[in-house]
Amino acid sequence: MRREPDFAEIGRRLRRMYELASESGALLTTFTLGRAYVVPVFPDWSARVARCNDLTRGLAAEYGAVVVDMWDHPVNFRDGLLSEDRIHFAASGQAVMATEMVKSLSHVLAGSTHV
Repeated sequence: MRREPDFAEIGRRLRRMYELASESGALLTTFTLGRAYVVPVFPDWSARVARCNDLTRGLAAEYGAVVVDMWDHPVNFRDGLLSEDRIHFAASGQAVMATEMVKSLSHVLAGSTHV
């Protein structure tokens, strides 16, 4: 939400989070942000979110994380999608994200030899 975001620093912090999380040995999961909301004081808001999403996708690929990509998901066009803060998805949007994560994980598990 800064006037001039430091994407290099954002990338460093995200990388550190991935490093720490990966040390657990767990399968990492993440999601990209949707395009459902705008921040009028930042006319470049969509470009900012797209850049953060690119960082997320790149790090997820590097660390083998499961990614649910919400940027172009049809849910972005749903009426009443956003919560009262006009930034986060309301419960219905969160439910869609959870469903997409379960679907993505099912693909991973289907390819696994362990049950």
